[in-house]
Amino acid sequence: MINFDDADVLDTSSKAVRISSGTESALVQLGYRLRVARLRRRDTTETVAHRIGVSRSTYKRMESGSEGVSIGAYFEALNYFGFSSQLFALGDPALDSIGLAYENMSRAKRGKSASARANMRPQS
Repeated sequence: MINFDDADVLDTSSKAVRISSGTESALVQLGYRLRVARLRRRDTTETVAHRIGVSRSTYKRMESGSEGVSIGAYFEALNYFGFSSQLFALGDPALDSIGLAYENMSRAKRGKSASARANMRPQS
């Protein structure tokens, strides 16, 4: 769960974005993983930047985990390195265990109240 109590505020193109320490850590880790993928393939930063459609400086910022780079650029890099199946799994409702638990609790409450109302009906 993300805690915004220790969040920094990032100003990007006149929009304030709150970045939690958890999100910042995740971006740094993602940047590290992009770097490892690039080095394993023996690609240069220039090559990857060109292939995903960003400048070399933007790609270097991605490898450092910059929160100022668009999510689309990160997705392009992940797709370039062959991680598209993991991208499609992001936010998959079937994998949302917390959301499913809330949904099941809500259904259970509705089910109980419906059965309670049914028991209160006069029998004919």
